[in-house]
Amino acid sequence: VLIATVASFIIGWLWYSQLLFGGLWMRLSGIKMNSSQKKSGMMRPMIISIVLGLIASFVLANLIYWLNVSDSMSALRLSLWLWLGFFVPIEANRVLWEGKPWGVYFIGIGHHLVGLSVSALILTTWM
Repeated sequence: VLIATVASFIIGWLWYSQLLFGGLWMRLSGIKMNSSQKKSGMMRPMIISIVLGLIASFVLANLIYWLNVSDSMSALRLSLWLWLGFFVPIEANRVLWEGKPWGVYFIGIGHHLVGLSVSALILTTWM
């Protein structure tokens, strides 16, 4: 669970960094920060994100156990169905009701799919 949590956090960090989609996501979200704002305001959200990731990994580990998921293809299938059934519609509501751009939606659901899939693979491998 801890390794899946760390992997998911690293994926999120990379996904929303300037290396991948961070600049586009910030521009589409209307977020403007200078370097001192980034440094001073990042610690609390990062800690909360890690705790939430730990909860998500724990719940996913229990689902994998209860559903007797034992191979990588089943882990990927589970993560795809969870993503399609929960993340895709929930994130779409943010666009529909909060006025977020569709680009933010696609960046977000892509992140959720990759993070969930990697976490499911890690958890299935070690369970």
